[in-house]
Amino acid sequence: MSERGTADAAFLHEACVYRSAGEFLATTLPFVRDGLRLGEPVLAVTTPANIELIGRALGPEADRVEFVDAHSWYGTPLATLSAYDRYVARWTEPAGHVRVIGEPVWSSRTDRQVIDLQRYESVLNVVFASSPAWIVCPYDTRVLDPAVVIGARRTHPALATSRGRVPSSEFLAPEAFFLACDDTAPLSDAPPDAAVLPFAGDLGGVRRFATTQAVLHGVAGEPAVLFAAAAGEAVAYVADRGGDRAVVRMWANRGEIVLEVLNAAGHLPDPFPGYRPPSLLRSQPDDGLWFTRHVCEFVEIRSGEFGAVARLHFPRPLVGHPADVNPGTPVPGLRRTH
Repeated sequence: MSERGTADAAFLHEACVYRSAGEFLATTLPFVRDGLRLGEPVLAVTTPANIELIGRALGPEADRVEFVDAHSWYGTPLATLSAYDRYVARWTEPAGHVRVIGEPVWSSRTDRQVIDLQRYESVLNVVFASSPAWIVCPYDTRVLDPAVVIGARRTHPALATSRGRVPSSEFLAPEAFFLACDDTAPLSDAPPDAAVLPFAGDLGGVRRFATTQAVLHGVAGEPAVLFAAAAGEAVAYVADRGGDRAVVRMWANRGEIVLEVLNAAGHLPDPFPGYRPPSLLRSQPDDGLWFTRHVCEFVEIRSGEFGAVARLHFPRPLVGHPADVNPGTPVPGLRRTH
C-alpha cells in the first residue's frame, strides 16, 4: 500500500444497500457528481445495468468516470484488493478523496468463497486505513442472499443512503469479524492417508515435497512450481512464529490439492497475515504470504491454543477417479482464519 493520506481525505468505507434502480441512483449519483465537482478521480466498478444507469444520468460528464464491469474486476479477494490498490496508487497527489464505487460479485461463489469475500470487505478497513480512498460498496437486496446483506452491515463502518452517511450499528472491528467467520467454518481434520513431512528448517525440502505431491495428484509444470513456491512461503512464516519444528501434510480433495503446515508451539501476532500489499519502503514478515494468497485459490491461517496453522488450497484437474472428499470432523479450537 502506498504511504500517503491527507487529513482532509481520510479513508471511508460504506455499504449502499439498495432495493431498486432508483434507490441505487439516489445514493451513488450524488457521490459521483460531488467527486467530479471537486476534481476527484472516480472509479465505478458495478454491473452493466448500473453502469448504464449512472452513465445516462451523468450525460457528457460520464466521460470523466472510469467504468468497469464488476465481473471482470472481482476475481479472488487478493486479486481484487490488488486492483484497487493499484488504482488508488495512480493518484499520488489527490486533491481530496479517490472515489470508488465497488459492487462485489457474489453469484456463482461457494459458501467458502462467500466467507472469503466477506473477509476481504472487512480487511479493506485495515489495508486502506491510511489511504485517501472513499469506497462505496453497493448491495442489491433483490438478488443477494440475506446473509450477504447482513455481512455488509458488519464489514462496513457506515451505510451510504440518499440522505447521507450513517454509522452501521452492526459493524464489527475486522479482527472480531474474522473470528466470527472462523466460528462458521472450523477446519476439518487432515485425512489419515495424507502425506507427511516433518519440518526443521529445510525449505528446499518443503518445495520438493510439495512439487512431488502436486504431480502425483495431477498438477504439473509451472502450476506445480508456483504452488511449491507458495507452500515454501507459508511454511517459512508459520514455522517462524515460535518453536523450532512444524509438520507439513498434503492431500487431495475433489478438484483441489491441499497443503497444511502446523506449528504446535506457534502463535500468530498479526491477525491479517498476507493481506497487506508489500511496500518498497519496508519489508514485513508476512510479505511472502501475499504471494501465497495470490497463487492459491484459498488460504486459511489460524492461531490458537493448538499453535499456528496454515492451509493452502490449489485447483487440480479432475482425473477420473475421486479423491478423498470426506471433509472430516471439525478440529476443536481451530477457529482463527485469516
